[in-house]
Amino acid sequence: MLLFPSVATNPKYSEARNNLGRDYIAQGKYNKAIVEINKTLKDLTYSAPEKAQTNLGLAYLRKNNLPKAREQLLSAIKSNRDYCPAYNYYGQTLMKLKQFDDASGVFDRGIKVCQNSPEELHYLSGLSYYQTGKKRMALVRLKEVAKLYPASEYAEKSRSLLKVIEQDKQ
Repeated sequence: MLLFPSVATNPKYSEARNNLGRDYIAQGKYNKAIVEINKTLKDLTYSAPEKAQTNLGLAYLRKNNLPKAREQLLSAIKSNRDYCPAYNYYGQTLMKLKQFDDASGVFDRGIKVCQNSPEELHYLSGLSYYQTGKKRMALVRLKEVAKLYPASEYAEKSRSLLKVIEQDKQ
């Protein structure tokens, strides 16, 4: 059974095909996601290539194909510098590549771009600063998470990392 019947009735409906790819990612079916999303990207009339590029980058990130993830996510940002999810996944890719300085910059740009900056961007920014040894910047970002999003899972993670940083100071 096809989860997105609109793809079956109109194979050129790229938005539905992209959504199907995203659903495959959620199910851990990354190869199927890559096939569907690549079909979307071949549609030159698709009006939101940054969505498909981000989803393709996410599929590669989940498969741990970091060079391809980096390429797609950077393309998504170039396609639309205001597309928030691309910054999140691009920064995560850079962190997996141990490029923490670059990741910090990406997360910080994402925080500025995203009107309602997700707590995850603040947390990951703080974590990447911590990885580079920039503890003062890490403290700033992690305290922001605890203050701006006190009930979130990232606030709890931030509080835990803040304790570690405070113990490092002693």
